[in-house]
Amino acid sequence: MYDFCDYRVGGEAVVGPTPAFEQRRSPNRLELEVRLNRAELPQGRPLWLGLAAVIEDSGGGLSYWALHHPVGEPDFHHPEAFVQQLEPA
Repeated sequence: MYDFCDYRVGGEAVVGPTPAFEQRRSPNRLELEVRLNRAELPQGRPLWLGLAAVIEDSGGGLSYWALHHPVGEPDFHHPEAFVQQLEPA
C-alpha cells in the first residue's frame, strides 16, 4: 500500500493492515480475494483504490491488468487509474 500526494510524487509505503488473502485456481482461471479491516486503514479522508497487476506467462510474455487503464500505455500511477473510492470508516 502506497500513499501518493500527486502524480508519481510521494509513493511512501504505508504500514497498513495485513490483508487476508484467499486464492482459487483452475486450469484457465485465477481468483484472488483480498480482505482488509477498514478500521485499520488511514482515517479522516476518502481513499482511492487502484488495483493493478503485471502477469508474466510461462513463455515470459507480460500482460498488464487494472480496474481501469486511463489512456495509451498502462500507467498505474495515473490519477484516473484510481477509480474505486472507499469512504472513511
